[in-house]
Amino acid sequence: MARAPMLRVTLPFIIGIGAAAFLQPPLWIAWSTCGVLALAFVLLSALRTTYPRRWERGFAFGLLMVAFGLLWLGVRDPRQAPKASTLNDPHTDALFVNVIEVTGRSLRTAKGFAEVEAAAQDSVVVPAAGTIVLTLFDKNNAPLLHNGDRLWIGRGAERLVRVADPGGFDAGAWAASHGASHEVFAGPGQWQVIGGPSLVDQWTDRMRNATLEWIEASGLDREERGMVKALLLGIRDELDADQKQAFARSGTIHVLAVSGMHVGLVYAVFMALLGWWGRKKGARLVRGALVLLFLWGYAGLTGWSPSVMRATVMFTLFTISEMSGRQAEPLNSLFGAAFVLLIYDPLMLFQLSFQLSFLAVLGILLFYKPIMRLWYAPNTVLHYFWSLTAVSLAAQVITTPLSLYMFKAFPVWFLPANLAIVGLVTICVYAGALMVLFHQVPYLGPFIIWCNEQLVHFLGWCSRFFAELPWAYPAVRVDVFQMLLLYLLIALVAVWSFWRWRPARLLSVAVVLVLLISWGAMANERNLQQSVTAYAERERLSLALVNGRHMTVVADSVDVYLQRKVELHARSVGAQITASAVVASELQTLRSDGFPIIALIPPGRLPDPLAPDVALCVLHGDGRFDLDSLVVRCPKLQQVVLAPDIPRKRLSYLRQWFVDKAIAVHDVDRDGAFILGP
Repeated sequence: MARAPMLRVTLPFIIGIGAAAFLQPPLWIAWSTCGVLALAFVLLSALRTTYPRRWERGFAFGLLMVAFGLLWLGVRDPRQAPKASTLNDPHTDALFVNVIEVTGRSLRTAKGFAEVEAAAQDSVVVPAAGTIVLTLFDKNNAPLLHNGDRLWIGRGAERLVRVADPGGFDAGAWAASHGASHEVFAGPGQWQVIGGPSLVDQWTDRMRNATLEWIEASGLDREERGMVKALLLGIRDELDADQKQAFARSGTIHVLAVSGMHVGLVYAVFMALLGWWGRKKGARLVRGALVLLFLWGYAGLTGWSPSVMRATVMFTLFTISEMSGRQAEPLNSLFGAAFVLLIYDPLMLFQLSFQLSFLAVLGILLFYKPIMRLWYAPNTVLHYFWSLTAVSLAAQVITTPLSLYMFKAFPVWFLPANLAIVGLVTICVYAGALMVLFHQVPYLGPFIIWCNEQLVHFLGWCSRFFAELPWAYPAVRVDVFQMLLLYLLIALVAVWSFWRWRPARLLSVAVVLVLLISWGAMANERNLQQSVTAYAERERLSLALVNGRHMTVVADSVDVYLQRKVELHARSVGAQITASAVVASELQTLRSDGFPIIALIPPGRLPDPLAPDVALCVLHGDGRFDLDSLVVRCPKLQQVVLAPDIPRKRLSYLRQWFVDKAIAVHDVDRDGAFILGP
């Protein structure tokens, strides 16, 4: 604690932010609590305290930081802004927004987050606030969207209510972790740039675009070019799904996100290049200023991505310590960087990228040296590989419980994959930087480009090799309780292994027993589970019926996209795909023990009047439905699902008709996935 005072500041602050997200207290309560605890801390600090009661000040300060976290999330969360309700007003027909982060760009779309500054209601501009997910569409090319752009959007925002597919990407949760609860999709003629970015954003955009143009001019193939863009700038728009999947299955997906490793390489290079200046005060100050300039320049070059910002703040603290002639404490710098970033945006705490990168660095700081001491390599080469092994193990051991909870799988071959791929990525980053700088130099440029092609090709081959090994990515499911138990087990094993605290052994055995019991209970639940899911497709009907450990897929065809979606679903619920059926143009009735009777009804077809026990109807196809006869023939009808292959012009009529009949209706195209069951 004495060497890492920021831990005492940041940890209770994080607890307060988490409590605020769970409790959602009114701001006046948070203000009052914070004020009372601040007064109590000031009074305790002013009083003389005996040595046995020295903990009282620290305890009061910890409570104050918890209260500050409660308050700060409420103050900074855009969804709780007083004017955020304007986004829900049906009279809002235009928005004025400021782009704060560009998240992606494809052939015809550009996507990002934007802060709402004002809204137009019946041609009257009124103040507004909030964060939205913004998607711009153009028929020809993707719109050019930059951080800091001010836009007029000729339509209102819609609340993010689409239900995610089981095991799939949850766009609503992802947006909520960035403070967004609404989305806007604007096509040609529905948006216009009315203001440019700041001078800093303009400069970083120019540098970023120039770097992209240099990479394009290098002549690399699309696959190699996409890999170079991902490694240097974190842009993954040209990486296909198979490439991403290979890195995920091999446990090396982190190398495709520009993060602490890349910032560390920039820091190491420039500290090494300028190290010959010496240790005098003037040399330290000038060297530190230049290193800070390069660090923050690279952060701007990558688009100020959160992962880069975390590492940049941390290495900034290292650099400032070096400039002052003091030895930086890495653990203190890590928690200091976390505190600065959470002050800037407390919602970062709920972003998976922040959680994984913070835990990975924490694991390295806590476990790297103890793991290194387990074996002393006899020579330099073995020491290098043992060092890489220790880093990978230290990072993996503390990120594994969270990864298992989020991804429901474990990359078995992560250790050899990281040993091979991380070293290659380091070389690729340096080679990519050289290619950007010298690709137009005669003879040298083509040679560097050829080297990059071979390196990137070999990198891709390595990821595919480890991804395709037997048992490369088996399904492993844990819930929140089991994840916390795993972290407790890791802490107890570490305390026993490295510090020989004897009670840790008995406690570890107890935790393992509780884990085994909870896993047994979970396995029993899986054997009894039953669910019906209509996937969140846009133009076709696809269903999955889960009964225990068995899954039946019902679809007109199963392409690669649907196959991947079904596999994620099966992994998340612990089922195996054992059967499949085709959505037919005739009436289909699905029956299974424990399920309500499900009827798939195309236009012009009605359930058999001798089967009045149908409880769930799925309407699909283009045509007219005899709704009155449907209700008569299905007296036990409880819910209707409208498939996404029904034309949109009919959907609003169908929704309203069933609402008027007091029958629950779910529109897959509008509401997302339909899930009946756990």
